[in-house]
Amino acid sequence: MNGVDVVLPVKGDKNERAFAAMISQMLETKKVVIAKIIERKGTDAKLVVLYPHVSKKQPLLYMVQVPTSEELRDF
Repeated sequence: MNGVDVVLPVKGDKNERAFAAMISQMLETKKVVIAKIIERKGTDAKLVVLYPHVSKKQPLLYMVQVPTSEELRDF
């Protein structure tokens, strides 16, 4: 498991506005996004949670990997 990553919108008028609107709605409704991502071809999917945040410069998402049942081990 890794630390926290930051997700930013792709530069461009429509993309930035849509991303900002999504962040605004997530904050207003107090919701997060749960997603599966594949970082590279041929690697396993990871389960992540995306937390919205608005910094002074722009809206962003914090991406945190969460463990799945396959990753848990008994010691």
